[in-house]
Amino acid sequence: MVRFKNRWIAVEIVWRDVSPPLSNTVLLDALKQSIQVNFGDLGFAKNILPLRLLYLNTETNLAIFRCVRSQAQEVWAALTFITNIQGKPVHLRVVHVGGTTKSTHEFAIRHLALWLKNAQLRLAEQTHLPPTRVCALQESLETQFQTAVKQVDAVEL
Repeated sequence: MVRFKNRWIAVEIVWRDVSPPLSNTVLLDALKQSIQVNFGDLGFAKNILPLRLLYLNTETNLAIFRCVRSQAQEVWAALTFITNIQGKPVHLRVVHVGGTTKSTHEFAIRHLALWLKNAQLRLAEQTHLPPTRVCALQESLETQFQTAVKQVDAVEL
């Protein structure tokens, strides 16, 4: 019996302006359109069924896709070619390609921890805020981090 071999691609979404509300279907449709434009009907047909968006967090701007191993480079290229979503300029940066669910899960947790650290550093730089407000914002960041980790743990990668 032949086993299906997949790749998990973690993508950081970098908005050039304010980020619009983003849903799973909008991001997946943008990727499918990019595959259609850049690789034609054959590339679209090879990628359409096995391609899945497994995780999307609009707070941390992290998305995880699953695709067939043989098509991973095409999916990566199509992600790179996306320059706008819903008319808003965007840059999709592939930050991890994993061959196992475990490696992708571990990366997602590390990425979320780095996001939390950077958010706390940006918050600490804002000296004009009263200490009580800073404390409340840090608690909010911790809550968002814990929620995001729980979401990653719940995803069947």
